[in-house]
Amino acid sequence: MLGPIPAWRGRPIFIIRRGDEAMSVLNENLDRLSDPNSEDPEQPEYAANETRSIRPEILVLVGLCPHLFCSPTPHIAVVPE
Repeated sequence: MLGPIPAWRGRPIFIIRRGDEAMSVLNENLDRLSDPNSEDPEQPEYAANETRSIRPEILVLVGLCPHLFCSPTPHIAVVPE
């Protein structure tokens, strides 16, 4: 753990449940993605799909800036479901 943020290999990770609105706009800006069809072998086979996940509503992010590798400060509220 990095404080209240879970870590994987020493890097902060964020696990997000995508709502209906996020799922409905998922494929609207494919031109912004470097690999929109998951053709590069960067992810496992089970994630080579439009949601890049096993469960479409779950999004797992490594929270590092690609420029300076700093960690973003999340402005989220953690609430029980």
